[in-house]
Amino acid sequence: MVVDFIFNKEEFMRNITLLIESARSTTKIPIFYTAIEMLALKYESSAWLYTYNEMFSIIQQQQRSMSDKRDLLLQLIERKKKKW
Repeated sequence: MVVDFIFNKEEFMRNITLLIESARSTTKIPIFYTAIEMLALKYESSAWLYTYNEMFSIIQQQQRSMSDKRDLLLQLIERKKKKW
């Protein structure tokens, strides 16, 4: 569990419990627990969604660039084979 790696685990657990109880009793903030993975889109912050989309588009561009380079390299290899 991630909490096991916290230096002051007891204080953290006390404070997180107080925070959750306060949020549940005074506001309409949804409280839920999840594994460490992406949340449903309605719970994600707009900043995270923007960052994720930017990172994903950069990765896609790099992959396209790499596949273009690979295709070019394969074409060059095929040309060399034909010449031999």
